[in-house]
Amino acid sequence: VRYEVADEFAYAANCHCSNCRRTTGSAFKPFAGIERGKFRLTAGDGSLLIHGDASGHDAHCGQCGSLLYSLVRDGAYVHVAMGTLTDDPS
Repeated sequence: VRYEVADEFAYAANCHCSNCRRTTGSAFKPFAGIERGKFRLTAGDGSLLIHGDASGHDAHCGQCGSLLYSLVRDGAYVHVAMGTLTDDPS
């Protein structure tokens, strides 16, 4: 699975809520939030494992199970898992 995201994150945080701990299997989830229109899947979207619905869900890689992103705030924002960012910001 590959995605493109603009270097225009609105916020970043380490979330310690029970949902984030559950989905990561860790004590917190490091993420950066961005408007949905500034995030685009470019490859492998057919292999995503989606848990939730169109208004909010967690998307995991269908091959390794890693959390890639979460759709939040009634589908208006994407929380990108920081560990999935591979390129330097432009």
